[in-house]
Amino acid sequence: MQITKDGGTAGDEGEENWATLLRGLLPAAYHVVTKGKIISQEGQLSPQVDVLVLKPSYPPKLHTMKTYFLAGVAAAFECKLTLRKHHLDEAVSMATQIKRLTRRGQGTPYLELVAGPIVGLVSHSHSWKPAGPTAVQRIDKHLNDADSTHVQHPREMLDLLCVADLATWSALKESLESDSPECSTPSPCTTYNCYFDETSATEPGARSVGYFVRDLLIKLAWNDPPLQEIASYFSHVTTTGSEFGYTRRWSSSVYSEEVRARMAAYLDHYRLWDEWSSEII
Repeated sequence: MQITKDGGTAGDEGEENWATLLRGLLPAAYHVVTKGKIISQEGQLSPQVDVLVLKPSYPPKLHTMKTYFLAGVAAAFECKLTLRKHHLDEAVSMATQIKRLTRRGQGTPYLELVAGPIVGLVSHSHSWKPAGPTAVQRIDKHLNDADSTHVQHPREMLDLLCVADLATWSALKESLESDSPECSTPSPCTTYNCYFDETSATEPGARSVGYFVRDLLIKLAWNDPPLQEIASYFSHVTTTGSEFGYTRRWSSSVYSEEVRARMAAYLDHYRLWDEWSSEII
């Protein structure tokens, strides 16, 4: 007997699939839950989120509560079975809402360009045909259009987008871009860096989830130093296919005066998990 599932049931199963994946690949100290809202210190609530990753420090007795303290949420993901254009716009809008619950950091490029928690959109597949480079280009355009519409500061970007059977996009922030070393007002730029594996004709995008997990671990490791060793390992062993992304340039005014005054000394400085690095992933 064939059982036809309604959209809600299929959606719930899709969320649980992603939650199960994260439970199996993240360190055991991170607790993964489904369906909840995030609350700030001021009592402001986020939209409901499908999958949340709680920090190791989150009190175990509060894991089953469906409203989670902002300070204890490491990552939040919307889950879709089939990605469509409006999902991209909704996810970027949700990311800005969650990021704006966080108090703005100050003192280093990392603190001023990045806001926690990590926010992403994950999907089993997509609605664009034919699959392959054409679909990747269309999704990339819609993602950047949504970014232009909703994101008012680099800290508000969607951090990750994974379409399991196609490609992964990851927010990359270059803390300093200047036309010349003498530039007195260096400014940052941002990119949704796309990782697309087109080496397999039978399994296009087969490595997309690997890219997603790699960059999630790297982003988590900024605030979890014990995770940096395994994240660095994933960074080195994950083979990258095609990479590209549209660059959005920002005014130096996104930085505080303190950071602007110091940036000139870091023109070519790159080191992973260094808050003054020229690249922040």
